[in-house]
Amino acid sequence: LYADILLPQTSKSGEAVVWVSSDESIMTATGLVSPAEAEQAVTLTAYYGGREERHVITVMPRSMEQTLLLRYDFEEDDVYTEGEQRRLRDRSSHGRDALLMNEKCRIDGRLNLVGNTAGGFDTNGYVLVPEHLLDSLRSYTISFTATPASLTNLPRFYDFGSGSANSLFLRAGNFAAGLKYNGQTTTLVKADELPTGVEQQVAVTFDARTMTTTVYVDGRQVAQSQDIKHEPYQLRANGADTRNYIGRTQWWDTSARNSNVDY
Repeated sequence: LYADILLPQTSKSGEAVVWVSSDESIMTATGLVSPAEAEQAVTLTAYYGGREERHVITVMPRSMEQTLLLRYDFEEDDVYTEGEQRRLRDRSSHGRDALLMNEKCRIDGRLNLVGNTAGGFDTNGYVLVPEHLLDSLRSYTISFTATPASLTNLPRFYDFGSGSANSLFLRAGNFAAGLKYNGQTTTLVKADELPTGVEQQVAVTFDARTMTTTVYVDGRQVAQSQDIKHEPYQLRANGADTRNYIGRTQWWDTSARNSNVDY
């Protein structure tokens, strides 16, 4: 293993499963790992229905190549047409090619959305990432370079989930990482406002072991909090993540869309 996993909580015959780890500092009984500089072995034991199963797990050093879920380079050569739809090639090994939505979604060495307008939801450009991205996602890092032209009315860099009541997002205007879980109050990790017209390297990390969300700009930590209490995979219990947007807010088809505009 290189990353956190979801352990089954019931057996195939329906019994509850109790997991025990031989070393919680390497891998917890809930499937969270702590990669070290060298590979480490840990034994997970599953107890269910009066039986037990033992699994010897090797936790490997951290590797971006092994844990990368998707990567978009936004190069013109990565765009192709399938039927009547434009697609963007995923440069990871997982084939999560994205859909390029509307003509205003331009790829020219970057994701160019400068043609978007505050009220033009029907014609605005955005990227639709394939569903099931969140299915087993626990700890994560999302990183990208952005040059915002305007940050009014709460545009989103990304917004992944099933709708306005259930999503994981990074708000570009009034800069904050956030999570909306099953219609409950939105939880935000707020940072200072970003400047416009300046290229910035932005990264958001979430550590499921400590439930810590951290936001970075140009390698500098600008926000950190343990207020977000749900892991990304938990969103799927409330709806499949069929609306994984880059450059679009989940709120685009609601009455609040004028104050939650596309990027």
